[in-house]
Amino acid sequence: MKSKLLEYKGYYASINVSVEDECMFGKVEFINDSIVFGADTIPELKVTFETEVDDYLDFCAEVGKAPDKTMTGSFNVRIGEDLHKKALIRSKSDGVTLNDVIKKSVEQYVNLSAEIHNHVNVSVQTIDKESVITQPFEFSPDTLWTPSKDIQNEPH
Repeated sequence: MKSKLLEYKGYYASINVSVEDECMFGKVEFINDSIVFGADTIPELKVTFETEVDDYLDFCAEVGKAPDKTMTGSFNVRIGEDLHKKALIRSKSDGVTLNDVIKKSVEQYVNLSAEIHNHVNVSVQTIDKESVITQPFEFSPDTLWTPSKDIQNEPH
């Protein structure tokens, strides 16, 4: 899977490119403070990121502060009125809360995100059922997911 994040010691940084400045820069995410770093090449960016994380952890230890940002477990989601209503109707019909629906959706996205972004081979059986054609198929965030008939017919 192609990642747009660097990872080191459990810390993550977003990666950005400035065409005007002809350089790359990163920002350490999910912490209480702001750390931005730059470099001219990807190997330099990785080294700079790791150095910044080490320096930040040393600084936090010196001043006695927690380096990680605490996640509340709550966030706002904007999905539009129509989709909101449809989701609420479906969740009520299925006897679950809308919160449970969103939580399960996020769990599926997180757990399946690696599979969604990888290439997979899909077997397609021809009408005569004697030969099988295998062709590459790429899943992406833009790929529409439709449950199979077995999943669609499962009781909720």
